Amino acid sequence: MDTQNLMTLLTVLPEQIEAASLAREEAANAYAAERARVASAALSAATFAGKDGQLRAAANDTERKLAIERALAERLSDKRTTLGKLAHKKRRAERRVERLRNQFLAAQLVTKLTLAELRERSLS
Repeated sequence: MDTQNLMTLLTVLPEQIEAASLAREEAANAYAAERARVASAALSAATFAGKDGQLRAAANDTERKLAIERALAERLSDKRTTLGKLAHKKRRAERRVERLRNQFLAAQLVTKLTLAELRERSLS
C-alpha cells in the first residue's frame, strides 16, 4: 500500500465510521420502536383461551411475557416482516461499522510499521 492511499484511508475512514455509526443508531432506533409496537400489540391480542372457550388477551404477568416473547419470535423468524427486516438492517449496519473500524485500525498499524521501517533505515 503506497503512502498516498494510506493517507487517504486515514483521513476518509473516520468520516465513514461516523456516518456508519449514525446509520447504525437510526437502524437500532427503528428496530427498538418496531419491537415496542409488536410487544404492545401482543399485550392486547386475544391469544389465550378463556373459560368459555373464547380467546382473550393476556391476564397476568406470565401470560403477558409469553405473549410478547411469542410475538417477537414469530416476527423475528420471518425476514419478510417489518421487525425481521429492521433486525437484518440493524445487523448489517453493525457489521459495516466494525468493518470500517477494522480497516482504520489496519491503516494505523501499517502507518506505524512504515514509520518504524523508515526510522530503521535512517539509522542504518
